[in-house]
Amino acid sequence: MNSKIKPDIIIYGGPGSGKSTQAELLVKKLHAEHMNMGELLRDAVSRKRAGWQDVKKYMDKGGLVPERITSQLVHNFVAKAPKHRQIVFDGYPRRLLQIKLLRKVQDKFKRQAIMVLVDLPNKVAKERLISRAKIEGRLDDANPKTVVARIKVFQERAKEVTGYYRQQKSLIKINGDQLVEKVARDIWEMVSAL
Repeated sequence: MNSKIKPDIIIYGGPGSGKSTQAELLVKKLHAEHMNMGELLRDAVSRKRAGWQDVKKYMDKGGLVPERITSQLVHNFVAKAPKHRQIVFDGYPRRLLQIKLLRKVQDKFKRQAIMVLVDLPNKVAKERLISRAKIEGRLDDANPKTVVARIKVFQERAKEVTGYYRQQKSLIKINGDQLVEKVARDIWEMVSAL
């Protein structure tokens, strides 16, 4: 990795792992750019940008937004990010194809990335999601069968995603079964040493 520029950081974890919370905390601590795919998609829909009308259709159906759309959003975000500031990726990449598309964008803009895996046992993830549904009223977490299915889908995808970064020697694994503050400290200890 380029020693002058710190690598971008991908916060990755399954449902209920606290990855978005950790991404937000890290963005504040690093004064980094925050690339949150969900927010980018919602913004594209709300602005009614030309050519982005289909995004709302995919989101309304709960389907996956096509790679051509998400990769364009990522490209635009990275292109606008100041070169001297790190980017914390939240909610992207989630699949091997997205990793390859992100890698092309990073190569174009001479950026590198590491992945921080917020690791959480399935049982704890299920408990957190069901509890979150009760507290926050999140419908996607209210049905235990849906929760189990979401965790299973994540586990299936996680093998190839984390495998890629492990092979690149760019994977940091953090125990997510701790207090939010402890997880944040563990992440900070690892990324500040880069």
